[in-house]
Amino acid sequence: MSETPKEKIPQTKKHLARQQKEELQRRYLLIGTVVIIIAVVGVILYGYLYQGIIQDSQALITVNGDKITTKQFAGQVRYGRYALIQNAANTYQLSQMFGSDPSIQSSILSQFSQIQSQMNSIGQDMLDRVTDNTLIRQEAKRRGITVTEAELDKAFEEAFGYFPNGTSTPTSTLEPIPTSTYSALQMTVMAPTATLDPTVATATAEALSADATATAQAAPPTTTPEVTTTPAGEVTPTQIPTATSTPSGPATATATLAPTATATPFTLEGYQKLYQESITGFKDNYGISESDLRYVIESQLYYFKVFDAVVAELNIPRTQEQVWARHILLETKEQAEEVKDLLDGGVDFAVLAKTYSTDTSNKDTGGDLGWFGPGFMVAPFEEAAFALEPGQISEIVETDFGFHIIQSLGKEERPLSDSDYENEKNTKFQEWLTSLKEAATIVTRDDWASRVPDEPAMPQDISNYITSLQTQFLESQATQAAPAPQP
Repeated sequence: MSETPKEKIPQTKKHLARQQKEELQRRYLLIGTVVIIIAVVGVILYGYLYQGIIQDSQALITVNGDKITTKQFAGQVRYGRYALIQNAANTYQLSQMFGSDPSIQSSILSQFSQIQSQMNSIGQDMLDRVTDNTLIRQEAKRRGITVTEAELDKAFEEAFGYFPNGTSTPTSTLEPIPTSTYSALQMTVMAPTATLDPTVATATAEALSADATATAQAAPPTTTPEVTTTPAGEVTPTQIPTATSTPSGPATATATLAPTATATPFTLEGYQKLYQESITGFKDNYGISESDLRYVIESQLYYFKVFDAVVAELNIPRTQEQVWARHILLETKEQAEEVKDLLDGGVDFAVLAKTYSTDTSNKDTGGDLGWFGPGFMVAPFEEAAFALEPGQISEIVETDFGFHIIQSLGKEERPLSDSDYENEKNTKFQEWLTSLKEAATIVTRDDWASRVPDEPAMPQDISNYITSLQTQFLESQATQAAPAPQP
């Protein structure tokens, strides 16, 4: 017997209203969920687009209206970091071969410290470099100087060691060194010097020793930097740093782009294969694009062309007024006054320099500093030396290195050697570039530092080795500074 179908209960208006309300709530909930999902996806997508496209295309620096984007700047920072990492890797290899020698280890640690310092300041350094690059390119455009694709391709070939037309054989020539006719005073400097009379030496040594003791009791001992002399007679520690003998350029001029150097000639196909492998390696391993590398090489070419044009206009002379001087360096003014009295009394300058000068680099040669031109010594020393006539002895001159007594041995207009002339050209060009920069309108984003990439990173094994060396050095310093145990 079939069941009697249930009779539908008619819905009241109240039930219908509730259903409509619930349906509306579900619809609002669904719409809200979709809106939230879209918003989240939109934020993520915007962040991705901002970091990858919008921020990269924003101007980080504007130089006279020309923009350098964040992407361009970041590429140059990565290349700079890569170059420093290669330098650190080479230093690390040397340390593995010669690091057991304490003197070599100290030099290696100094090199690593310099690399670390440059790595820490890479953002500011590259900010300055791309600014200089832009100014030089603007100057090149103003002068009608261009870099063609053929020149750029040739520079890349040479960077990879590919020379389709062969390499030229350099001709070895001896660089002419300026010479002068020695005066009687200068000849005495060239000749062996006598030793100080024992009676004078004893009395003076006692007086200077007493002064030194009193000074040591009054103040903690300080280390006086030494003035070292190069074989050509140019003083280094008190000199103002000068440019290298060839235009250094706004980028690494001798950077090897290929990961592996090739000692033998190879074909065009071999070069092209190596080029593509290297470009891929730079992109995958260091985040450096082909355009980043081409910018580096192109900037070098522009630099050299503008350098030659500007230097030609400056008409830098091949001669320079120089002085030949010698000095005695003392730690205190009282000691310097004692020695000055001996000089005034007729005691030989070279003998006193050998006996009392704290400049160990030249005291045994009578304090001889050789010939030098403007800009090679710290200002007070240079001013005093150039004010003297040959044979004259200065009053006591104070610098950061101590108290000097200077004697002029000669002053004349001298032809510059090739290396000195190149240094002079670099100095004048940098002065020109500085003035160009000062006159430029340069705008930098306030948040530029946050856009400096920290990749590529220093390999962990090298970082650990540097830390180990620094720890050993600090422990060694602490051991040397520790008081000796009492018996």
